[in-house]
Amino acid sequence: MRWPAHIGIAWALTAPFCPSYSVLLGATAPDWLEFVIEAAGGRVEHRWETHFLVWWLGGTILAAALYFTIKPLAFLFFHLFWFFLGGFIHWLCDALTVSGVPVWWGSRHRIVLLGGKLRTGEPTEFFLALGLLAVSFLVGWCRVGAPIGGGCLMVRCDYCGGYEEKVNVGGVELRLVSPKEAHDNRFKFF
Repeated sequence: MRWPAHIGIAWALTAPFCPSYSVLLGATAPDWLEFVIEAAGGRVEHRWETHFLVWWLGGTILAAALYFTIKPLAFLFFHLFWFFLGGFIHWLCDALTVSGVPVWWGSRHRIVLLGGKLRTGEPTEFFLALGLLAVSFLVGWCRVGAPIGGGCLMVRCDYCGGYEEKVNVGGVELRLVSPKEAHDNRFKFF
């Protein structure tokens, strides 16, 4: 898949959970890491070393575990979790293509999901990304009554002095929440 499709699909799948924007960096990481390695003088095969499932899934699980156990560094592990999750979503997207992706370095076999119907650069991948973004938007739009005020951006600034308790968006009055309340409710879907 191309980068716009990776970014669109990663954002569509994670936006309802109020992710860090590092998910977008992670969604393209397996590809741009190839450029970084080659610029440093290394040699990598496309969709091989940087695309191993064990890196991305293992990193996601490890970052989530460290987030809940090492509280002083929770901010760092929060962003690492979303970065690695973006890389995992990249792996899933590439697994939908005809060429597939590897699971780990001990095998030359590639995993192909759902029959590998997608071809990189064809309109189908962009229609998939746009469709998922539309569904994600609808889910977010339906969250107006959710505890965090209808979305990730409806957070008031408690330390600025004066702030509004509510805001009018498109004729709908939404309650703004404090940063602490938004943080405490960031994983609540409905």
